[in-house]
Amino acid sequence: MSGEVQANVRDGAALALGLVIVVIGSTMPSGLYALYQHDWGLSANKTVVVFACYAVGVVVTLTYGHLSDSLGRKPIALVSMALSLASTLMFLAAGLVDSHEMVLYAARVISGFSVGLATGSFTALLQEKLLTHIGALTSTVAVSGALALGPLYSAVVARFSSAPLQMPYWIYAALTVVSMVGVARVRERSCERNSVSWRPQFGVARDVIRVFIPGALAIGCAYGVNGLFQSVVPLAAKDMGFDTQLKIASITALMLGVSAVTQVMLGRRAQRVSYPVGLVILALGLGGVTLSLFSSTAVLLVIATVICGVGQGISFKYSLLRVSEAARGKDLAATVSSYYIVGYVGTAVGPLAAGLSGGSRAIVGIVCIAFAVVAVVVAVMGSREVRLEKNEVV
Repeated sequence: MSGEVQANVRDGAALALGLVIVVIGSTMPSGLYALYQHDWGLSANKTVVVFACYAVGVVVTLTYGHLSDSLGRKPIALVSMALSLASTLMFLAAGLVDSHEMVLYAARVISGFSVGLATGSFTALLQEKLLTHIGALTSTVAVSGALALGPLYSAVVARFSSAPLQMPYWIYAALTVVSMVGVARVRERSCERNSVSWRPQFGVARDVIRVFIPGALAIGCAYGVNGLFQSVVPLAAKDMGFDTQLKIASITALMLGVSAVTQVMLGRRAQRVSYPVGLVILALGLGGVTLSLFSSTAVLLVIATVICGVGQGISFKYSLLRVSEAARGKDLAATVSSYYIVGYVGTAVGPLAAGLSGGSRAIVGIVCIAFAVVAVVVAVMGSREVRLEKNEVV
């Protein structure tokens, strides 16, 4: 292996670790929500608002993904890590003030900023260092794995620590600093910089809209399920044997972990119609979640969680592939940003609808059914769109 290849592999490893660190920071609080409710008296309403603030931060920064082309990808990646560190310090500071929730809201918004900036910059750097397809796969694995690891990590550390709402953040802050040093040493390929534009950039070309609408609604459903499992679903299962923070976090980790494994194992082998199939699987899983909550059956909840993970992984992966293929050469970056904006709006809608309505088991079940119905409708739309295109080609 040549020296340049070795250097690229080392840089790729540092970048992958940096991306994992940022994404873990975004899901880490999900493993602690029950403790916030118990120790700080945080209501269900405030808990879901804390979660939704993250989606707001991501949506805002997604419209500025083009800054990495103007200012450089590595600087933006480092800024995203610095924001993640700042968010972590704010979570620590929340315990020192009376208005806990206000600091938590701000911390989650900043966490959203960090992930919004990290997604494009780290993926582009990984593709530069490890070739396009390997870099894209590494980014997918890093993000999907970190989403599942975050809640489990914080819950495990909290379980065995005398300071459960501080120690997970202190350890994470130290890891972030170490990882930032590694990313700072990565050599970024010199390229021509575009002039800096501080205007948000998003939108969809007119001839892509027919493909974009069902594809974007698909990620809205998929990420909506992410939001439900990172907030209200595990908390609604507290009376079903999931009575510790670690058990609660395991539900979130299971769904996200199954989604990650599904995305990696399927690769690009499935047909373009796969995302409607994924949405139907997702709807079945959500129906199972509702039935488990109404019947207080823990085993059924676990099975339904696995089904949701499979459906979520397929829906997300192949709706993104479908939209990206349709938009290639037609403002791809703006289209993908718009796609993710719809996804993160979906992330917030479900938890807010359930939490602000009381967050009871019945309410969470009704919201899951509502998402299942929408998923089936979107699946029908997606199938029709694919059939229409095939007919036009013929």
